[in-house]
Amino acid sequence: MWLSPNGCAKFWLSVLRDLKNRGGERIFITCVDELSAFSEAIAATLLEAGVQLCLVPRCATRCITLAGSSARPPAADLKAIYRAATVAVAEDALAEFAEKWDPTDPTISAM
Repeated sequence: MWLSPNGCAKFWLSVLRDLKNRGGERIFITCVDELSAFSEAIAATLLEAGVQLCLVPRCATRCITLAGSSARPPAADLKAIYRAATVAVAEDALAEFAEKWDPTDPTISAM
């Protein structure tokens, strides 16, 4: 277990190096938020690892909070969008999300 007060890219690079130094040879997939330096650190230390971006990164809920909404309800409603089985279902869920949240925060569905 590793602890960091802020989870910066340098911290995660040290975690990845530690895993490699302790015998880790391959990681098949990593799931990261939009921190590009983290993806670069993964590529530099674990050449075969695939990188998957988080579906709802922390910055999305931060933007919702900054936009003046209560972060929990909009974030919960986002699940219908990113868990959709097809593009059409996701588009319908986004339309419902916009109908519900745009009246109180006109930019929320655009984010």
